[in-house]
Amino acid sequence: MVICALIPRFELVAALGERRALSGLSERCSAEIDRSGAHPTDARAALRPKRPACAPPLLAEPVALAPEAGREQMVGEVSAPAEAFGVVRGMRVGEALTRCPELRLVSPDPEGVRKLWSAVLDRVESLGAAPESDHAGEAYFEAEGLHGLHGDGLAGVLAVARRALGSARLGVGPSRFAAYAAALQARPRHLARAPDPQPLGPRPAPAGAVVVEPADVSRFLAPLPVGLLRVRPELSSLPETLERLGLRTLGELAALPSRSVAERFGHPGLLALDLARGRDTPLEPRRPPEPVTERLDLPEA
Repeated sequence: MVICALIPRFELVAALGERRALSGLSERCSAEIDRSGAHPTDARAALRPKRPACAPPLLAEPVALAPEAGREQMVGEVSAPAEAFGVVRGMRVGEALTRCPELRLVSPDPEGVRKLWSAVLDRVESLGAAPESDHAGEAYFEAEGLHGLHGDGLAGVLAVARRALGSARLGVGPSRFAAYAAALQARPRHLARAPDPQPLGPRPAPAGAVVVEPADVSRFLAPLPVGLLRVRPELSSLPETLERLGLRTLGELAALPSRSVAERFGHPGLLALDLARGRDTPLEPRRPPEPVTERLDLPEA
């Protein structure tokens, strides 16, 4: 089973904090974490110091990350009010401003985000896990190899993950994509097992975890919107095409013949079809950077 640790809008919240703090967010948060002993896992919590100057109230307004210099003119992560206007990550700036004229664009801070998210991944690795993370705010790792380390099966792994990762949303599923979809439905104080038309009670997992069993993954994914496919960068433009063709849910996509999907959409379509059916590519854990040392020998006087 794959565990997804999700912190929504991580890059956007970190960028908002950087702008308001007027100083390095990563260094400041790290100093506060060192003093308090808190875990640097929830960007919103990290940006909520005792002094209100770092708080990001702009999240209550329609805001989005501006494109990085020299990159394609598309918006990055967006706030919930911006989403209400139909603005989504990967949308062209012109279209986003047309849909939401009041949209405010926030300059991204890739280096600050990288440092802050690296601290989160260090926490995941401290569990004995080997995380995969191609995007700040999302980390995936296999649960099976951790059972022996923490005991009590999946529940034990989730318990230590909750202690280490604070209020990050935790989702569990037989694939990366299913775990991500489960994490989207998780809440810090919500206990659930999804789905079960005849509920037998929640899985004994810590608050915040939503667990999707392999036998249930097709039913779980079926009613979800095809827009979830945007989590994979190579499929960012596919959901719009699917919606124009009348395919609104993952279940509708999963019901299509593989040959027809391949002929119409090629490899991206087949990947989307696999995801909708609960299949995914294997995880590719990150390789922590090896320390670099330098030695200088001076001649004796």
